Amino acid sequence: MRIPMVVVLGAMAACGTDGADTVLDGQMLPDGYIRYEAAPVTLQPGETKQFVQWVSGPIDRDVDLVDVRGSQGPGGHHAVLFASPDVEPIGTTRDWTGADQVTARFLGGVGGEGISGGDTPLPPGTVFRIPAGSGFYIQTHYLNASDEPMTSGSTLEIKIADPSPDVTVLSMFVSSTVDIKVGPGTSEQVLTCDIQDDTALIMYVNHIHETGTSVSTVMHPKDGGGEQMLKQDSKWNYEWTTHPNFITTALDQPLMLHKGDQIVTTCNWNNQSGRTLGFPDEMCAFLTFYVGTKDRACVNGKWLDL
Repeated sequence: MRIPMVVVLGAMAACGTDGADTVLDGQMLPDGYIRYEAAPVTLQPGETKQFVQWVSGPIDRDVDLVDVRGSQGPGGHHAVLFASPDVEPIGTTRDWTGADQVTARFLGGVGGEGISGGDTPLPPGTVFRIPAGSGFYIQTHYLNASDEPMTSGSTLEIKIADPSPDVTVLSMFVSSTVDIKVGPGTSEQVLTCDIQDDTALIMYVNHIHETGTSVSTVMHPKDGGGEQMLKQDSKWNYEWTTHPNFITTALDQPLMLHKGDQIVTTCNWNNQSGRTLGFPDEMCAFLTFYVGTKDRACVNGKWLDL
């Protein structure tokens, strides 16, 4: 069975070599950043939409992502860069769906029109390592609050480097499940994961989708000490589904999960769709980046080193 990437979010893709050049299909800027421009989109009055907009083909080598910056035009709510092995033609613009997160790796982005710096910066000295064969898309969200049709666009710029032993690589650790059944009305699901190896978290966030109302993750230490709240979202904002509200620590002050600890994630929903929602329309997860070079997952309580 193929393990979903929002559960794993970053299992290594098969290498691909066709079509990637030295600037990865973007425009090289004088300060070393590569610029990607998402195609303009038009929204009608009162309309809000989220898009997937492909800006590169598959890269031909592993690279380290150092920084993301950018801006949006009128009505922009966020623009987030993702890498995925399921590459689509450059210029493709289509509606975003929950299934797009199954194979996507979050890389950073900006929130709202006019913002020029990334709003989820990596701690100094850390990088995301992007495997060969991945392509880049920008996940964009716009809201037209005016009385006239509105055309807008987004631009993201990234700084990359060749893999180096002198940086700290952040990889994914995810506790999640693929056994999601969110019936009509209110419901709750609880996930538990027994930590099998010391894991130093640098960035972490809860994750549910549109019908979510709240989600929290707590840790029960192995020594029997008191419960520790890791991340609590008592009122879920659907925007966080694609624009995560990460907690970020300093590299020398990680949130430590020790072997023998247990983490528990509780997800709550209010589903008014009239149908039962399964994976990936709804999800329940605790998503993190930790100090390490290999991705990890705790899927339905089973520990996986990838």
